[in-house]
Amino acid sequence: MFCEKCGTQLNGQEKFCPKCGNPIEIEKEVKEPIEKIEKSSHAKKVKRHKNEKTRKKKSKIKRFFAIFGIVILVAGATAGTLYYRWYTSPEQKDLRKWYSDAEEMYQNEDYQDALEQYQKIIEKDSGYKDVKNKLSECIDELRKDILNKAKEFADEEDFEKAMNELSNALIILRNDEKIQEKCNEYKQSYIDNMCIKADTEVSNGDYSAAISKIEDAIEVVGNEDSLEEKRKELENEYEQAKSNQQQINLVKNSGFETGDESDWEFENYSTEVGESVLGFYNVGETGGDAKAGNGKYSGQFWSNAKQDYKLTQKIDTSDLIKGIYCAEVYCEGGIMEGPADLDSTIQLYVSVGDSIYVSENAILSGWGDWNYIKMENIPISRGDDVEIGIFIDCAEDVYGKFDDFSLKLN
Repeated sequence: MFCEKCGTQLNGQEKFCPKCGNPIEIEKEVKEPIEKIEKSSHAKKVKRHKNEKTRKKKSKIKRFFAIFGIVILVAGATAGTLYYRWYTSPEQKDLRKWYSDAEEMYQNEDYQDALEQYQKIIEKDSGYKDVKNKLSECIDELRKDILNKAKEFADEEDFEKAMNELSNALIILRNDEKIQEKCNEYKQSYIDNMCIKADTEVSNGDYSAAISKIEDAIEVVGNEDSLEEKRKELENEYEQAKSNQQQINLVKNSGFETGDESDWEFENYSTEVGESVLGFYNVGETGGDAKAGNGKYSGQFWSNAKQDYKLTQKIDTSDLIKGIYCAEVYCEGGIMEGPADLDSTIQLYVSVGDSIYVSENAILSGWGDWNYIKMENIPISRGDDVEIGIFIDCAEDVYGKFDDFSLKLN
């Protein structure tokens, strides 16, 4: 230690410099370092204590993280192993394949097959990915597709196919309200349409076809009250119409009693020319015989040459009912003088459109020997082109009569 004024070395105990007498500040010089030393020592102790605590804390943290890391590694390894086993399991492979197939089908608008795939997945694992949402979307698209197809059929008034499309859909989309509602709508449209078709058949005189339409509808949709009522109504109408039609002879002036030949047409195909008689005559006044007491007139023919005639009447079919009809006519005659000519014949015929129905030959075997010619099972519909008549093929000098044509519903 030295004097601040003269620089004399001091031993540290002096209060004044022995050389120059300058006061020496011992406390300042000594106490301060002591306090500093004490403070420094305490600080070091505190620091060492803190460091020790920090070290111990860090050691604990290290041990914790080490243990935690080991646990994580073990858990991760275990989870990885389990996940790998789960992911590579046959069940998961199936689920991934089904899901992939379903997605491809969905993109290709094959909604029905896609739906089946999604349902298979849900049966195995209802929580697999977003399969429930996919299933819902697929149902919406399938429903839309089915309704569009059904509408195409309905627009063409093919309600049966429209119903079939929706009925098949209900097997897949059970209890789907929208499809069921549309199916009921088309069912009623089908019933209405079949009733309209039946009425159209009635307007054409075809009651059998009308009843068949309703029976077909019943077979398709079941015993609906409205259809059963319609069938009974048509059956009653048909019975009444048949009864009325059976009383009507479609042949006009069938017994020639008016003496008017305008309803009939004669055609002579004979190649030989001679005297002849052909027409309607009052045979009662001349002592002749009109068949079965039905008036006095009959049709007559004679020639002194070979005869080849055709007698024809066009039938009005605009108001008849479709059915099976029966044609009739009476004829008689023979050679005026001499034996019967077995080669002289009359045939009854009815033509319906392009079809012609011809009876067997009726032989003119003698005077007063009336032949009854009848043909059954002739199908005629309203509006058909129908003719009735006879073919006359006789030798010279053969005389004959024909009478009482009839064309009636069986």
